[in-house]
Amino acid sequence: MTTTPEPSEARRKHLEFLQAVINRQAGNSFLLKGWSLTVAGLIYGYAAKQNAWQVAAAGVAVFAAFWWLDAFYLRQERLFRCLYDRARVPASPVELFSMDTRPYQVEARVAWPQVLFSPALRVLYGTGVAVGVALAVVTAGWHNTKPRCVAAPGNPWVASGPSLRPGVGQADMVPDAVHDVCRDANGLRPVEGPEITQDVARPPGAGAGVRRSG
Repeated sequence: MTTTPEPSEARRKHLEFLQAVINRQAGNSFLLKGWSLTVAGLIYGYAAKQNAWQVAAAGVAVFAAFWWLDAFYLRQERLFRCLYDRARVPASPVELFSMDTRPYQVEARVAWPQVLFSPALRVLYGTGVAVGVALAVVTAGWHNTKPRCVAAPGNPWVASGPSLRPGVGQADMVPDAVHDVCRDANGLRPVEGPEITQDVARPPGAGAGVRRSG
């Protein structure tokens, strides 16, 4: 019956150093996951509230950056695990107190695709990026269908857009004082969709307003 020889005191200390580095990389990865969810949640929430697809797109870029950084720490952790596994065997060829992980860069489990798309990272960051892309698409589509104020003969400002037509035939007048839209040529502001949902009649010649076609 053969017995495994005990590692020397120097080798024990070497393994402790390696384990400390592995724990630190794992801790960095854990912190990044928390920060990525917090930052992306704030950005996506602001983008949804303001209907700003540019902000949502920026959130996707930030989330992707966290993904890469988390993958970097995970790869470092795996490299040091490879070094640890090689250093702990009896009569290990690894030099005492060596922290060089370059010989293990060819290992399959530390290849970038394997790390970036590891199950934990793929689920967390893949979902976050998909949510950001969907939010950017939705908010960009909202901007494309959002009515806007344009000059029109006979009425200073007319609400128009893909879903609305410039006033033809009978039209409802929405007072500026109620909805505060399209004040004048120097203070042109977009017409928000909800602002033109209420029909308030205004007699012809009672002042400039915003028309919505019937």
